Amino acid sequence: MEPTTLAKIAVRVVAIYLVVQGIAQTPGIIPLFTYSSFEGSESVQIMTVLVLVILFPLIVGTFLWLASEKLSRAIVGGGVESDSSSSIDASHIQAVAISTIGLIVLFLALPQLAGSVIQLFGSSNIIDGERVFNATAISYLVINSMELLLGLCLVVGANFWVKVLNNFREAGLRKKTSNKRLESD
Repeated sequence: MEPTTLAKIAVRVVAIYLVVQGIAQTPGIIPLFTYSSFEGSESVQIMTVLVLVILFPLIVGTFLWLASEKLSRAIVGGGVESDSSSSIDASHIQAVAISTIGLIVLFLALPQLAGSVIQLFGSSNIIDGERVFNATAISYLVINSMELLLGLCLVVGANFWVKVLNNFREAGLRKKTSNKRLESD
């Protein structure tokens, strides 16, 4: 199996996960439609929740499924088609796993970040002509921004994180070439 094939499978697993998450949230949204009327800002907030909770995972999951070929080449680290003789080694598996985790974190953090922004402006008050923000809403915005950055770092820097993990694993161990040199002395 080629590394791009493994990456393509991983991206499609994330796509299926996101679509299932969107479908699973549907029963929780149905009670919102039982109200006789939506008024003013409530209807905007309810529609935003619908888009963020249901449509966003469905749209992103579909996009990931359709773009899995290109994304898999980007995850493996090359836009060039690999040889059919190439095989998967541990570093490819680690890079794909880290990228997959990063995709999940990234696409789960996006709607939460948008919800934090909505909550920030929805919970703010205007005092003496200036907008005063709620400290709790600001903290949620910061936390969700950090989650988004973490997911982005995992996806973009998967090969870097694989090297870091390998360096930690091999820390303090002698290299084989240095052992041969010591034996010859």
